[in-house]
Amino acid sequence: MTTEEARFLDTDLGPVFMIATGDESATKSAVVCSGGWYVGSTNANRVLIRLARAIAGLGYRSARFDWHGAGQSPGHVERFSLGEPFGDDVVAVAKELGGPTTLVGVCFGSRCALEAAQHLDDLEALVLVSFPFPVGGTRTKRADQLGARDAVRSAFRPEVVKGLLDPNARRLYWKWVTLKWRAVKKRLFPSKAAPAKRVREKVADQTMSIPQLVKEVNALVQRDVRVLFLYGDSDGHYDHFAESAQEGPLAQLLERAGDRIAVHPVSGDLSGFATLESQERMISEITGWMAPRDR
Repeated sequence: MTTEEARFLDTDLGPVFMIATGDESATKSAVVCSGGWYVGSTNANRVLIRLARAIAGLGYRSARFDWHGAGQSPGHVERFSLGEPFGDDVVAVAKELGGPTTLVGVCFGSRCALEAAQHLDDLEALVLVSFPFPVGGTRTKRADQLGARDAVRSAFRPEVVKGLLDPNARRLYWKWVTLKWRAVKKRLFPSKAAPAKRVREKVADQTMSIPQLVKEVNALVQRDVRVLFLYGDSDGHYDHFAESAQEGPLAQLLERAGDRIAVHPVSGDLSGFATLESQERMISEITGWMAPRDR
């Protein structure tokens, strides 16, 4: 019988509020991991609720939950850091559901899902939506490495300006310009309290290196775990991912893995779920990929 059950799950880091959805007799499970920050910013239009229910409709027992110290889960979290993923929360929920498990993570949640994946023996598949890809890629310079002249040239390239008719593109463009300007100011007028080197080191601490990402995903592929990278083509991390997928360690992994790793770019912004259309695309891509198939 299909049910929806809310309960608190005791974990080493404190109680975690979760809602399990689907047939109680389901033999497979799925855990939906939200982004970080406050709950309202990661569940626009109840998108993760809709996603969890859509996955349950495929025959899974799915669960969505609040990170320890956030939302309905008691306690307090000082910050959400990509360098400190909450993998233990994900593992606890997955083990509570049992059965072959699929993890679905969005942004910060995808980083946590990848962390948890290393510790789940019965993992069947991993879906990484807007995974916070390491800054740098193969050719792209970070904002704090661009000179003033390069930053201005990049901001006013004809193909960039032409795309500003789209409101989402304009939003991302001005965000990009702001970040570039801040980076240039730090280079031109360095602060004694926060030298550029320390700023770069802090950023590096927050992101997973490409070799580490390749190592962890390759370990999953060796266990016959299916992996889906899902990005919106307006996502902040997508360009870095796309570049690195063309050459270098990530490109080599994708070639070796064959159909065990899928890369699905879709139109729009999935990192912030800016529109209902992008939300529906995400749900459709994930459920289509997770739907039962002959393997």
